[in-house]
Amino acid sequence: MEDNKEIMKQYDVMFVGHLHGFGGAEKSMIKVANALSIRGLRVAIVTFDECIAPFDILDNVDVHFIKIESRRGIKRVFERYNKASFLLQKISSKIVIAFWFQLSIIFYLLSLKYKFKIYYSERGDPTDKEYLGLNGWMRKLVFPKMDGFIFQTRGAQSCFPESVVKKSIIIPNPVYIKYDDYVTTKKRLPIVVAVGRLTHQKNFKLLIKAFAEVVVKFPAVNLVIYGDGVMKEDLLLTINSLGMSKRIQLHEPVKDLFNEIKDSSVFVLPSLYEGMPNALMEAMALGVPSLSADCPPGGPAELIIEGYNGFLFKNNDENDLINKLEYMLSKPQEMELVGFRAKNICKTHSEEIVMNKWTDFVNKQLLCIR
Repeated sequence: MEDNKEIMKQYDVMFVGHLHGFGGAEKSMIKVANALSIRGLRVAIVTFDECIAPFDILDNVDVHFIKIESRRGIKRVFERYNKASFLLQKISSKIVIAFWFQLSIIFYLLSLKYKFKIYYSERGDPTDKEYLGLNGWMRKLVFPKMDGFIFQTRGAQSCFPESVVKKSIIIPNPVYIKYDDYVTTKKRLPIVVAVGRLTHQKNFKLLIKAFAEVVVKFPAVNLVIYGDGVMKEDLLLTINSLGMSKRIQLHEPVKDLFNEIKDSSVFVLPSLYEGMPNALMEAMALGVPSLSADCPPGGPAELIIEGYNGFLFKNNDENDLINKLEYMLSKPQEMELVGFRAKNICKTHSEEIVMNKWTDFVNKQLLCIR
């Protein structure tokens, strides 16, 4: 008698997260999924975003989209749980790695029923206010019961108790730029550049206000911010109110971003918090002299050696940002050496090195299951 029962699709590792933007978490999840697939693992991505992925996903990485009707609140959480549970009746995975906090909680609860190993990859600031109240209570209750954690920085790891730390590993983001991919011109352009979503976290208003002061001493320099987001109109109002509409440009994201920014005089990352910031790493890999906020949980400080391969300013401190930016613009020859040293990140954080760490980690977990 023929068996009509549907065969369950089985994976070695399944990633759950968002695919709705050009952020670092989305890029990292896709790149890791692709790398593990190339290395022979059966890989899937589960997402709740009905959209075109911002980065190319290989054909042999399956993508499962779960459509959510509820707009917000607890109904949306329960709908995610119920529909993910329905999907897990059709597919299975030995390991699930969540790239978003709420999904890590949902899939931990699902792991109790479907018996897979659940891991959380922290991509932001564990001290952020989003972990106050209910989220903080859930994190304290659930995290010690999860199977493991992947942190980008030592700073993020240190925010957690020993029950979490002992089950964790640090894997930084890779740089997808090879050392000789881009050659800078001998004379840098009089441009200060920044890249990122136009959101509160990225703190571009601080940079705009600081630049309005810096431009008094450096009237030939302009500021270009590449990005889009919910704060665009607010930032434009700030630019206009400071009389900087001819000196500061909010530029739409561009495909050939690296060629656009590689000859800039200074790259600035003013964020209030960052994990392991891709934009900063890419600027350093291009050899652009870089200035970053010394923000929690400490990613920039793990990349930059002050005055050697870049500079840090006190988090959210406009005066310190002004002073450091003025210093960098006044020392072009010194900055060439700083940029040259920064390019070494192409070797220390190469895609091959970082993806091998991910592969070793996942294979080790799979061996424990087998």
